[in-house]
Amino acid sequence: MKKWRKMKLMENLFLTIFAIVLLTSIIFGLVLDMPHISLALLLTDFLIAGIIAVYASLSIREEEEEKMTR
Repeated sequence: MKKWRKMKLMENLFLTIFAIVLLTSIIFGLVLDMPHISLALLLTDFLIAGIIAVYASLSIREEEEEKMTR
């Protein structure tokens, strides 16, 4: 149970970082008219999304294993 909570906490942390980087990318692209920085932030966001997917799948796996052991 404790491990599952840690996975969920990390997933939520990376989701928050993802949202912040995405909003920053939009601000740099549209408001400040800096498309190169916006593109770099967007590419970084794809990496963060991959990390989120890994943590989400691990937390789902842990949850399913916990249900099977009951």
